[in-house]
Amino acid sequence: MLIWKRKKSIKKTRPLDDVIFHVLLFKWRVLGDGWLFQLVLKRLNSSFQTWDVPFAELGQDAETEVLKFCKRWGVSVDSENWLWSKEPKEYETMNEWFCRRFATEHSPERNLGSASVVMPATATVTWFQNVTEMPRILKNDRFTIAGVGIPDYEEYMSHSCALLYLEPADYHCFHMPMAGKIVKCELLNQNKYSVTVKPYILSTINILRRNRRAVVVVEDKSSKRIAMVIIGGVTVDSIRLDPALQEGQNVNKGQYIGCFARGGSSIAVFSNHTLNLDSHLSPVVAIGKKFKLSVGRSLASFNEIVSD
Repeated sequence: MLIWKRKKSIKKTRPLDDVIFHVLLFKWRVLGDGWLFQLVLKRLNSSFQTWDVPFAELGQDAETEVLKFCKRWGVSVDSENWLWSKEPKEYETMNEWFCRRFATEHSPERNLGSASVVMPATATVTWFQNVTEMPRILKNDRFTIAGVGIPDYEEYMSHSCALLYLEPADYHCFHMPMAGKIVKCELLNQNKYSVTVKPYILSTINILRRNRRAVVVVEDKSSKRIAMVIIGGVTVDSIRLDPALQEGQNVNKGQYIGCFARGGSSIAVFSNHTLNLDSHLSPVVAIGKKFKLSVGRSLASFNEIVSD
């Protein structure tokens, strides 16, 4: 699925209280980024700790809570468009629902694009022709990949990259964008609560360095690498990597590697070799638009142009 994102015509489902909260704390930054701000974020995150507690223990009805979430965030509850592996009443906790998996026939593993690099998540994509463009386009001179945790980051600087933003209603599992061997897998900056990852914050804060994150790098047999920076957002600081994911492990394209718990989040994708954007996406980027693409669909390929 591909959706063009026009800057002045994007319609999103977002509660008013959520909008006000983000404007005050993150756009206007009324509390700065010191100890008081961290205290507020700690209290805010504590309200989500019950998301791992079974609905039954909380005296809640699973179906009611799941459908309430769907209504709040705009997730379709139409039985004909219900793509998930369980019915609403079958989820035991809110995080089990939030980290929900597709039914087998709809899973990314069963519906992979033909490109060598596919979407690791369902997200809105900002595409950059090379990493050095990011500070200029985002209007933030500090938005670099130095110090992010990517080994030999200089090798990525002259190549294309993508910044993915996941809405709260989106599928929040992430998958391997290409096949190969894991050469880096590390959780970083886990001692500090994250700020929002909404696009407006990018002009003032480098979320690649500021937020809690996981760095996962996969390398194919010809030494081509894809580096993913999996970024936690406010109240989404639980990046849950698959425990089986280890450095030195061989992985398949589209393989499940983890999920976000609780809320919107972001993933940055970098390459140490030339990437050609999928042919049906190039015209969108050429006219300055973002695009939304489903997990597992073709994103780009090395030194070739492909299309599903």
